[in-house]
Amino acid sequence: MRRKRFLCMAAVVLTVLFCCAFSSKEVHAASSARLSKKSVTMTAGEKYRLRMRNIPKNATVIWTSSNERRATVSPRGVVRAKKAGTVKIRATAAYRQNGKEKTARLSCRIKIRDYKSVKGKKIKMSTKNTEVIITLNGSKAAADLVELPKQLSSGEATTRDYEIGDFGYWNDGPDLAIFYDDIYKKTIVRVIPLGHASSGAEALAHEKGKVRLELVK
Repeated sequence: MRRKRFLCMAAVVLTVLFCCAFSSKEVHAASSARLSKKSVTMTAGEKYRLRMRNIPKNATVIWTSSNERRATVSPRGVVRAKKAGTVKIRATAAYRQNGKEKTARLSCRIKIRDYKSVKGKKIKMSTKNTEVIITLNGSKAAADLVELPKQLSSGEATTRDYEIGDFGYWNDGPDLAIFYDDIYKKTIVRVIPLGHASSGAEALAHEKGKVRLELVK
């Protein structure tokens, strides 16, 4: 019984010591400014938001890119990858803490890879009674569509202009759509163009139910 009690006490002591040591490390780590990521791999056309951690809410943060031809960064830390290569995104935070002016300078390494264009590839959109062949464009979002369920890129040029047969995507839905009539002058939301169906889209106006998309081999 005495030995069992001793083992229990020893376990409690070890647990307390371990927790104290762990808490001490966490408090120390939390006191230093840091970026949400030290390195990120992106594909050209993608967006990614970096955040500065452990700084006061009223801190002023300035974001810069070492090469804006490869990647740009917004005042809110949103990185937009443009061209394959490596770039550093730097963040400088200025703030007042415990009555002292402080500055934190951090950087994140961004590795950018090119995406493989699917321009000219075709997908078949089919319902119970109708089939439409869509020719894809060369956008990053179209390349992502071929690799579903991968999330489609939202860093593409958008438009509200359209023609019958245009096939597009909007991020707020997110939704895919093909336009089968032109009763409106412009779309309500801005759409990322993905491709175009040269014929047959009008027949979809009377279709209901599920729509199937498949890559034409």
